[in-house]
Amino acid sequence: MPYGEPSERKDIGALRVDRLEMDRFNLFIDTCQLFDIPVVGRLFTWYRPNDTSRSRLDRVLVSETWMQKWPGTTQFVHSKQVSDHCALVVKNKLVDWGPKPFRYFDVWQNEAGFKQVVKSAWDLDIGCGNPLEKVKLKLKEVKKEVKSWVVEAFNSDKLKEQQLLHEIDALDQYDDEGNLQEFMRIKRIQLLGDLRILSEKENAMLRQKSRVDWLAKGDQNSKFFHSTLRWRRISNDIKGLVLNGEWCDDLSRLRAQ
Repeated sequence: MPYGEPSERKDIGALRVDRLEMDRFNLFIDTCQLFDIPVVGRLFTWYRPNDTSRSRLDRVLVSETWMQKWPGTTQFVHSKQVSDHCALVVKNKLVDWGPKPFRYFDVWQNEAGFKQVVKSAWDLDIGCGNPLEKVKLKLKEVKKEVKSWVVEAFNSDKLKEQQLLHEIDALDQYDDEGNLQEFMRIKRIQLLGDLRILSEKENAMLRQKSRVDWLAKGDQNSKFFHSTLRWRRISNDIKGLVLNGEWCDDLSRLRAQ
């Protein structure tokens, strides 16, 4: 969320709001590729002494590297007590809520063998009389087989990508030394085409995961997709719940509720 959004201020219309300074600060955040980590606790971090205005002035911004190392980071806003600012406490805690739901990706249907895996799993004789129960068991079997197929198919893609990069690098060295022959040049073009296909496949999955539909097809900025996906996961992650008026992030207590 950009700094200075209306939802971050309340009853602050009478105060001077410098839109230009806010835009400059947001440009700084974007340029440095910083992320405003999720907030738990109070909505605002600054309160006017007479309680006529409040705003979220204080925040914790982290880098992409930080998010990779501590993906469970959350900023907790504590009570302000005698100060007009609330204290912020940064915590990193990963909560395991159990198995993740199965998700289908559009790029799978273009992979060789995918449709046959689905058909073979669906055509298995379940041996159940109840039609609804039979459909449920068939879907479960399809999910199991597809998950196994995905691991095998896309692990082989990673190995193929490494091999392609190794071969392209070797041909580039021949080119640097002036020894690249015509058949080598044609081979390099073919290898680059194969590498581009693998890259487009990976970006298609990242686009669907990150739900960035407005980006032009063929954009190669996979780092952006990874960042967007990671930010969505962090933002959507449930850090805890308020139980009896108190914040609770104890998984055992939450499951008991």
